[in-house]
Amino acid sequence: MSSVWLLCAARSNVRELTEEVERRCPRARLMRMGCEQGISDVARVLSQVAVGAAVSFDEPATAQRVVRELVGAGWSAPIVVLVARKDVEAAAHLFAAGATEVIAAEGAACDSPISRAETKDCPKDAGVAASPAGTHEEVEVHPAEADELGDVPEWQIDRFAADLEEPPWVEPHGVTGPFPESGGMASHVREVDENSHSVATPMAVPAFAKMTVGDELPEEGATEPDSVDGKQACEREAVSSAHMGTVLEEKIAAPVSISSGGAPLVTVISGRGGVGKTTLTAAMAFAAASMGLRAAVLDLDLMFGNMYDMVGVDEPNDLASLAVEDPDFKGIEAGAEATAMRVAPGVTLWGPALLPERAELLSGPVERLIGLLRQEADIIFADTSTFWGDGVACAVAQCDRCIVVGQAGCASSAVRAIELASRIGVAKTKMTSVFNRFGRAGNQEEQALRFEMAISLRSRMRVSEGGDALEQMQAFGRLGEFVAQESAFSRDVTELVRCVAKELGCDIGAWEQAYQARTQQANGRGRRRFLRKKQRGEKS
Repeated sequence: MSSVWLLCAARSNVRELTEEVERRCPRARLMRMGCEQGISDVARVLSQVAVGAAVSFDEPATAQRVVRELVGAGWSAPIVVLVARKDVEAAAHLFAAGATEVIAAEGAACDSPISRAETKDCPKDAGVAASPAGTHEEVEVHPAEADELGDVPEWQIDRFAADLEEPPWVEPHGVTGPFPESGGMASHVREVDENSHSVATPMAVPAFAKMTVGDELPEEGATEPDSVDGKQACEREAVSSAHMGTVLEEKIAAPVSISSGGAPLVTVISGRGGVGKTTLTAAMAFAAASMGLRAAVLDLDLMFGNMYDMVGVDEPNDLASLAVEDPDFKGIEAGAEATAMRVAPGVTLWGPALLPERAELLSGPVERLIGLLRQEADIIFADTSTFWGDGVACAVAQCDRCIVVGQAGCASSAVRAIELASRIGVAKTKMTSVFNRFGRAGNQEEQALRFEMAISLRSRMRVSEGGDALEQMQAFGRLGEFVAQESAFSRDVTELVRCVAKELGCDIGAWEQAYQARTQQANGRGRRRFLRKKQRGEKS
């Protein structure tokens, strides 16, 4: 069976798009659609058999909506978008929507003779043709389905089948090979002439780039007056495209940060495992809750995280449900509510994935979850794994404070973790080093100084060893009770959270006043003085 391609294009763009697919798969079978209505249903049906999708519309905003609908319907095959050279500035937004390749070429919709032809006298046939591009074998579709999907009528297929004239553009050359029929991501790079330009897919597309066009843009379906010629229409579309690019650049803003009213994100990283960062992250969340803050905790050790066991959750929720299509989840809000685990008043936990093999599916959902929690919580703590997948890297890249945890013998690995965080955009001024388990055998003052000098961060703190009591309480899921008790570990964790929360602008004023009053009272007691009995013969 030959390859199947889904074509979604306006009438004026079908010919160019068909020729582009024929260059890749000469005997491909084409399913053509003339509008964006019903594209999601068709994509779900063809996603298992189709090896690619090609999209081309006069308005780049329409092409972006079609690409987003394809991706939202679970489309995993390559998505090729053909745009006019005047609309090349929309390529970045098409990539953000999920396009695999964007081709900017001359002979766009407004300049083609087909678009200038009168369409009012054309017969309105309800039939839809889905045929191999090379053989023109037709497959009839029910008229009702054709009206619903808005595909290209048969009379236009016959018109395109005949070579009426030579195209005004030069054939691209230097194609290294067609798309793989397995539907994988295109890995080749095409050499094209001056009239056709192909833009390669970026290596990473942020999951937050789900954009909408502002109300001030032209509505879908708006038509040009009959008196406007093709040149004027192109000029008007160019102005609309430039305005659309400005609006979409405002939509693709950076993730919400504390400066825009969102909750700060504190990530806890380390260069190796077993240094106590999971225990420290959970303890910081309990300390923040005692200050009156709503603390959200993310266990981003997505494969083998066990924070839920430390805090007393018997039946954890699967965070991977955010990445699985579930009719009960109506957006990220419903998914976050279903996967949340309320540990204590003011402390809510998410993660990990119960099936480790599904961890890599969570890069996009983790980013959207962080964006939601910035609006719902007061502070967010994220525990990480020593292996950084996309989800961990996403959280670290947009954090407001990065805490680097270590102990004796971990300096070199901690330095590598700091360098990695710096390469993905975290400034060292946002980092704080924490020497954990200070005071235990082998973690004394000398080892702490060596660690702090090796990583060379200006902000540094130490957390005392919790001892056997901490391990026992943690083993029974009662870490929160231990943090509430008076101990050196609890005092150090509370001081760490107080400094971080105050620097990030969290509202802890009332708690801090009471905390300082207790501290001054404890420090003002001083040592007791006892009167010494006067010895015999001693002068008074």
